[in-house]
Amino acid sequence: MALTQVTGKKKGKKPSSPKRATYDCEHTDASIGDNKGKDSVCSCSNGAQATQKWSNDQILNHAAGVPDGWNNGCGGTGKGYQVFGLKLAFPASFQHCCSVHDVGYGDCNQSKKDADSAFKKCVYQMAATKPGVRGKAYAKKAADSWTNVWEHNAEFFDNKQKKNCSCK
Repeated sequence: MALTQVTGKKKGKKPSSPKRATYDCEHTDASIGDNKGKDSVCSCSNGAQATQKWSNDQILNHAAGVPDGWNNGCGGTGKGYQVFGLKLAFPASFQHCCSVHDVGYGDCNQSKKDADSAFKKCVYQMAATKPGVRGKAYAKKAADSWTNVWEHNAEFFDNKQKKNCSCK
C-alpha cells in the first residue's frame, strides 16, 4: 500500500494574501471653546503610521502633481464664482492662514480639530494686528470664518486625507 502525503492545500485555490490595511476616518462630536463641531481622526486599520503622497510643503507650494484646489487660500471648494467671492471677502492677510489650513487637511498626522484650531489661532492673530474699526471688522471675519469651517461637516477633510494618506 502506497502512502499519500497530505499538504492541506486544496486544488484550484490560491493562498490568500494578507489583507491590505485601510485608511479610515472616525467622526466624533467635539468642541473648540464654546463652539461645538465635528472632529474627524483618520488612521490606518492596522495601527501603522500613514504615509503622505504629497508633503505639506508640496501642497503649500502648489507642486506639480498636487490636485488643483488643494491649496486655494480662502477659497472654499465650491464653484469658481463662490471661490472668487470668498477670496474677496477675506483680507489678503488671511490668505496665509487659509493656505496653512488647506495643508492641515492633507496632513496625515492631524485631525480636523487640530487643523481647524490652528486656523482659528492664525486668523485671530491676524485680526489682532489691525487697529481700530478695521481691526474690529477683521475680528468679526475671523470669528465667522473659523466658526464656519469648524461647524462644517468633515467631508472635505476626509476626502483630502483619503487621497493623500495611505497605509502599508
